Amino acid sequence: MSKLGERTGALLNINLRRLTHECRSYRIRREGKGELNITLETSVLVANSLYLVSGLPVVPDHGIKIGQVLVRNLELTRRLSSEEEIFVVYDNLFDAWRAMRLLNPRYKAEEIPAVEAWRAEGDELTKITWTREVRMVDGELEYSARAWRAIGPHKRVRNENKLRALKKSEEATRVKDVRGKINPGRLPLMYLTVDLALWARIQEASNIGERMDHRAMVLQLYIDAYTTAVSTTINDLEQLLRPEGVFGEERTPRKVRAAAARIRMSVVPLYELTARPFVHVFNHVAEDLSQAADLMDAAADHRDAIKMSAAKSFVHRAYRSLATLQKARLVQELLATVSRHYHSKVLPTNEQRDELLVFLNWIQSLIRGKDKFTREPHEKDFQNPILEKVDNLLENAGLELENMNDRKDLAKARKALKAALAPF
Repeated sequence: MSKLGERTGALLNINLRRLTHECRSYRIRREGKGELNITLETSVLVANSLYLVSGLPVVPDHGIKIGQVLVRNLELTRRLSSEEEIFVVYDNLFDAWRAMRLLNPRYKAEEIPAVEAWRAEGDELTKITWTREVRMVDGELEYSARAWRAIGPHKRVRNENKLRALKKSEEATRVKDVRGKINPGRLPLMYLTVDLALWARIQEASNIGERMDHRAMVLQLYIDAYTTAVSTTINDLEQLLRPEGVFGEERTPRKVRAAAARIRMSVVPLYELTARPFVHVFNHVAEDLSQAADLMDAAADHRDAIKMSAAKSFVHRAYRSLATLQKARLVQELLATVSRHYHSKVLPTNEQRDELLVFLNWIQSLIRGKDKFTREPHEKDFQNPILEKVDNLLENAGLELENMNDRKDLAKARKALKAALAPF
């Protein structure tokens, strides 16, 4: 098994809620703030390389926060001739994840451009099939020769999607159909099949490139663990809040106590997962659910409808808080895509830009939507509502993308998306 395979197999068995913890000294380089030598409690994501801050010293004004990510930077260590390894700090999991994704550019620099070139040649061949000349003998021969030249560099491909593209490309080298008749009208559909297969390969290569780096893979898994915790808890709370759920008229003391026990179980991972940007919301949700469970136990003893109503309010608030956090995850995905374009120094095509705008508009529709149980705004009665501000910042990002002419406009869209994430 390759080293990557060994590492991947090990990662699949990691229990991300029960990481190894260390208390050690770190030399941290902070942009614009100089260096900091500090002793921290950390969770080990990758030994000697990647850590999650889990505990802070009493020393004031150090600027480090629980849930931030520390990443070893060997290049900086060598450049400064430091005897101690130097770490850089990222504010949250997503910032670190985006940075780590850029460290293994092979698939972006080689595989993806080669496949894009194949797609582009397919587009050119498609245009030729629309001309009258292709129906003539000389035009047919010229087209066929060019079609074979286009697939020449790809004859030894092994990837399933590329093999499908190769097979269909070979079929498309012939202007005549199986009956021996000149029939170029069938060729554009063949090239569409080729394009779809190559696009699927590009998506594969992008994902491989993003996950090839060991640290990026760990961060992705850790983010997935958080996302799963949010989704699972939301689903559990939805079941409780339904009319036929434990707060409905058919409840019994036994059902109420059982539901309270399940709520307490759902609180455990929320307290254990402490990375930014989730930790603040998780702590509030855990407190709300703990209070709800206490009220439900008390209500079950005395069949107290008032306490059950109060418990339902806590559960509903926790549900809405987590639903709001899910929207942040979508904005993070959008920012990751825009950042990838920005760092590649290649502007999105018109089609890619339209896809980004569709995704952004969908996020805004979710933000502007209503709570499914009350049909009221998601943040009604929240002490510090943020979604209206986030929506306005997403609107700014959308305008920059829509009117994008150069990399500066892309940088403005990226900045607006980062600003939209700040309130979370």
